[in-house]
Amino acid sequence: MPIVRSSPHQNFPAAWRAIALLLVGVFALLAINSPVNAQDKPRASGAGSVRTVLAGHSAWMLLFTDDMPLPRLGRWSRAPATIQVQGANLSMTIDNPKLGVVAPAITATDSGITFTSSIKGQVALVFDPGDSEHPFKGQRNGTTYWLIRQP
Repeated sequence: MPIVRSSPHQNFPAAWRAIALLLVGVFALLAINSPVNAQDKPRASGAGSVRTVLAGHSAWMLLFTDDMPLPRLGRWSRAPATIQVQGANLSMTIDNPKLGVVAPAITATDSGITFTSSIKGQVALVFDPGDSEHPFKGQRNGTTYWLIRQP
């Protein structure tokens, strides 16, 4: 005759397994949404998130080229740039190899940034929060621009 357990602890191990699975799921969700994973993924949208990204990294590189295929970055002109956020104002200094040091006016917009190039005029760079390698990209009068973080 089989032994029948009628103890109140009969389902105890199954209950613990369910609780353990629930806790693992909760911790997994917390890990996915942790600040460590969200450091370069701003939650806010618009100019505020653009300013947050710019303020989080001061050393940038402005890449620009005339009618050059995008994969050929080695042939792009490279200009080290620094961006500082001072309250409501943004300032950018670019060490342009062709023009020397320039400090164009820069504005954060809902879609990225705009600055005034001494040669091309008003340049708009669109912010792509999903592209951590090349977050700002744009074109103006045949010139392609990328603003990327310096290591």
